[in-house]
Amino acid sequence: MAIGLPRDRHEEVIVALMEDNFLDEYRFAEAYTRGKLNQKMWAPRRIKLGLQEHRIPRVTIDRVLRQISEDRVEENALYLANRWSGSKTKEQLTAAMQRRGYSYEVIQSAYLQVLENDD
Repeated sequence: MAIGLPRDRHEEVIVALMEDNFLDEYRFAEAYTRGKLNQKMWAPRRIKLGLQEHRIPRVTIDRVLRQISEDRVEENALYLANRWSGSKTKEQLTAAMQRRGYSYEVIQSAYLQVLENDD
């Protein structure tokens, strides 16, 4: 996107935006994490990969991911397992949840809970 600014002023503008907290890696990482966790139902492992693709420093990634509760991850896994249990085989469900970053143990636990609730 061109904003009509001479090239020699680009860095100056970026520094000013950073000083005023308009460009902030930590704020971006928090918003990205919240969005992926709440909307896309991604697990921390997948969120970490996404943040790395955005070249966010490891220290910032670790700090943001520590804020995610294990209970929230399990709730999201259970929600996805419930949602997909009728339309996917166990293998398809496992593969779909692994793409979203869930560990096999969390997937198995959610799947077993869904089976117990169906009985």
